[in-house]
Amino acid sequence: FGESAGGAAVISHYLSPQSTGLFTKAIAQSGSALADWAVLPLAEGVRRSKILAQRVGCNPNDNDTILLSCLQKTNIKDIVSNQFISLPFEDVISGTIGIRFVPVLDTYLTADMPFFNDTLSNLMEEAMARGKPLMNGFNTHDGVVKWRLDESWKEVENNLAQFIPRSKRSSISYNTMTRLQQDIQKRYFLDKFDQDKVLD
Repeated sequence: FGESAGGAAVISHYLSPQSTGLFTKAIAQSGSALADWAVLPLAEGVRRSKILAQRVGCNPNDNDTILLSCLQKTNIKDIVSNQFISLPFEDVISGTIGIRFVPVLDTYLTADMPFFNDTLSNLMEEAMARGKPLMNGFNTHDGVVKWRLDESWKEVENNLAQFIPRSKRSSISYNTMTRLQQDIQKRYFLDKFDQDKVLD
């Protein structure tokens, strides 16, 4: 069982062949490994890691083995105090809650025993075929805390496309994208934003 980030962790274990024998059933609330905020493409994870590495005194141009060794030797307080790197704009407004470091989609090219060894959609099909029960749901108002943390909510109204999952955005036409944005506007943002309403 897990909720929010814990829900994403539950779904991650549900999807991964590495975790298959570790549980019999799963419950995830208000979080999924399929959400844009829950995983990063490998290239973006590497980019963020190299920024952090440079901030703590490691050479981001070193090979992966040397860079990893340097980060492992770094004082944890230095890592924590330097973790708040700038995020791409779409990550700031799309519900990441400012999360900088999340799991990456590894492969056999990056690990001997990758946790995710395929696309998430393929892993979901394989996991469902294994037949382990999964209960998935959400909590009312979950994620609203994000709007309390910063003023990025003001950017949302003009950037509704950012609420369409990345995997979907990259494979649909401009007309479909426009229609989906209109659907999001009608369903969730009928009125102009009212900060007091958002913070209730």
